[in-house]
This record gives sequence, C-alpha cells and structure tokens, in this order.
Amino acid sequence: MRAMTIFVPASARPAGAVVLWMIVALALLVAPAAALAQVTKWEALVRAGNTAYQKGDFRAAQQQYETALVEAQRIGKDSKEVATTLNNLAAVDRNLGEFARAKQRLSEALVIQEKRLGRGHVEVATTLNNIGAVLLEQRKFADAVAPLTRALDIRDRLLGADHPDVAMAANNLGRAHQALGRQAQARYLYERALVTVQKSLGTDHPYMAATLNNLASLFSAQNNLVKAEELIREALKIDERAYGKEHPQVAVDLNNLGFVYRKAKRLAEAEAVAKRSLAINEKYFGANHPEVAQNLENYAVILRELGRAAEAEQAATRAQQIRRSATSG
Repeated sequence: MRAMTIFVPASARPAGAVVLWMIVALALLVAPAAALAQVTKWEALVRAGNTAYQKGDFRAAQQQYETALVEAQRIGKDSKEVATTLNNLAAVDRNLGEFARAKQRLSEALVIQEKRLGRGHVEVATTLNNIGAVLLEQRKFADAVAPLTRALDIRDRLLGADHPDVAMAANNLGRAHQALGRQAQARYLYERALVTVQKSLGTDHPYMAATLNNLASLFSAQNNLVKAEELIREALKIDERAYGKEHPQVAVDLNNLGFVYRKAKRLAEAEAVAKRSLAINEKYFGANHPEVAQNLENYAVILRELGRAAEAEQAATRAQQIRRSATSG
C-alpha cells in the first residue's frame, strides 16, 4: 500500500486519505511441457522483482519486471503471466510517480484478464482496485468510483464481507466518495473497513492504520481535531511497529498529524512532524519524487504561517521544480 499526502483543499484531495494498493502475488501455473523452462525463468524474474519492490528499490524491481514481461510475452501475449507482470510494473510506475504509464499498463492487464477469466473474477477485482488507486493519485476522483465499486462488488461476492481485500476496496472507494463531498458514504465505507480488518487481521495490522487515517480525515474536516489526532497517533504506532520508523507509510501518518497540528494552530509541533515526514520520503523515494514535492508544499504552508516567508518560498520553489521535471519527463 501506498500513502496520500495532505495540506490541499478538501474539495481536491482529502486530508489524510490513504490508498491501498495490491502487488500481484506470484502464483505457480500449470503450463504445457514445452513452456516449462520459460515459465520457470519468468517466475524467477518476478520473484526477484517482488523482493526488490518490498525493499523499496523500485528501479531494480522495474528492471526485473521488464525482463519478466519479455519472457511472459513469449509464453503468450494474452497469458496470465503478461497480465501479472503488467500489474506489478504498474505498481513500480506508481511508486516512481509515473501515473499515466501505470494506468496504461493496468488497462492492458484488465483487457487480458477479462478476456481470459471473465468480468467477475477476483484477479479482475485486483486490477480494478489498482486502476482506481492510480486514478485517486491523479485526483480523478469521479473516474475512480466505477472501477473501485466494481472491485468491491466482486470481492464482496466471491470472498465474503469479512475478507481483508474487501476492507481494502471499501477504504479506497471511501476515499473517492470523500473527495467528492459524499461524507456519509465515505464514513460508512471506512467504518465497514474498520470492522472487517478487526475481524480478519486484528487491531495491529497496517490496514487498520490506513482505515484509522481515513476516518481521522473525516473528523478533521468536521473540526473534531481531538478525535482526529487520537486516531492518527494510533495509526502511527501501528505503522512504526509494522514498518519501522523510516517508512513512507510512517511519513503519511506524520504528515497527517502535522495537518491536524496546523489546523489547531500548534505550528511548532506541525513543523517538527512535517520535517520528519519530508526526511523519510527523501531517503526512500529520492529528492525529486512527486511525494517529496507534496511534502515540500505542505512544509511551505507551515513556514508561511510561522512567518518565515523566505524559507517557505524556498521550499515551494523546490516543489515546483520537481513537479515541472516530472511533467517534462
């Protein structure tokens, strides 16, 4: 799963909302004898890519998956292997801030899966979830509703209401509705996700932290800052135990906590957590990633409110340079 950022108008991007993403797990396939060597090589490449991905080495993961895609296409252009590899390449693209390319890969994977498996298969739901996640990152909230609704419907029907993948779909769909101003629908979906995670995974799972963050964003929008802070702090504890103190998900929690502090005019505390969030994302993603640009924009807002206009301008200018570079690239 990957995180949202904050300090933007609620109508454009809900503060604190978290996107849940699935990297496709490698499944062993029954293949014709003539294709066994190719499948084995593909499996090894995907496993290597998954390992690099989990370590946060996205360029290495991309290289492994690109090579795996060549092997998969030799097995068959409409094979399960091609769809799986495209999905995982899209996950890398998303982490590198290359959202348009991620969406294109996922759309190609969806065509293959629907052709092979039908429109109501659980693997189709995974790709629909991931398409919705990319659209959320692109702030195309209205466009995200349809694929995320389909993903939730498929998972509900095939997996049952208490499955963690249902919670994932409910969380993401809730985020889309929240961004569109549908607060009651968003709260229903977040609370449903919370109950599902508690039943299926327990209260210490990262999905719980994601749902707590999303609920906190609703409370923050309603100016219930005490409750919002309580939920984010609980999420932060969960994520620090799960990932360690220097993971991007921890950066999201800190960023969201900073949003609440800023809204409560606790600016010194807001600055401290914003700086820590920025440092985590710079280390993890590199200095020129869109996630870092969002951190810098958020930090600039705090600096302006602290009366440090020159520092704020410096942070904002650096964020603009990153945005321009990403657009031109």
